[in-house]
Amino acid sequence: MEELTDFTDPTPDLTDQERTLLRWAGADERLIEVCNFDVSSMEKKRDDGKTVARNSALVEVKKYLREWENLNEDNADDFDHYGGHFFGALWDGDLYKAYSRADYNNQAILMEVFGVRRINSTRPAHAPEVTA
Repeated sequence: MEELTDFTDPTPDLTDQERTLLRWAGADERLIEVCNFDVSSMEKKRDDGKTVARNSALVEVKKYLREWENLNEDNADDFDHYGGHFFGALWDGDLYKAYSRADYNNQAILMEVFGVRRINSTRPAHAPEVTA
């Protein structure tokens, strides 16, 4: 498989095969949804006025996919990602937890992809609501 050395500009979307590998490995559909989001289509900027230039969830997934040459439906249960708190929460589909652990770029992407309502839908009762 081709080695990915420039993590700032990965293939802009996931192939059907890559989405299948993610599902076999246990990734939640919400992670796949974020990976399929093209940040260049964002009209909205971050709260500090800077533009979101990269989709770090996609970059992380592309690194995994290049390591998974031999991953298949039979051995996918053995996979364990090594991403951080944000990535792990998104992998599990917990949008609120992912948002609360995201940097400015990832918060802007999560807001653009899911909106406040979907993010708050996974909010624990004791936690404050995310606002726009």
